[in-house]
Amino acid sequence: MIKDMADDEATQATNDDASECKRSAVQLGYWTDNFISLFVKQPNRKAPEINRGYYARVKGIEVFLDKFLKLHQLVYINKTWNKINLIRGALTWPWPNSVGCA
Repeated sequence: MIKDMADDEATQATNDDASECKRSAVQLGYWTDNFISLFVKQPNRKAPEINRGYYARVKGIEVFLDKFLKLHQLVYINKTWNKINLIRGALTWPWPNSVGCA
């Protein structure tokens, strides 16, 4: 039981650190995220390498999702998409509405 609580606290600390890193990059204009400020009130400036790394991650996921959804939209015409978050932690940026994910 104590180990489970320690694991939970470590997971939460990792999520909090990742959210702070995202907030830092958003504050500097790397991308727009209208919701990250709800998770992290005061941005702590991070090293440029951290900001660029998070930007690359966000952009990579965005490009992958855009291509994946456009490819499969041809197959699933007139079907409803279900959004499932497979990323652990606070995912705050929206899915692309341009490919029919509202």
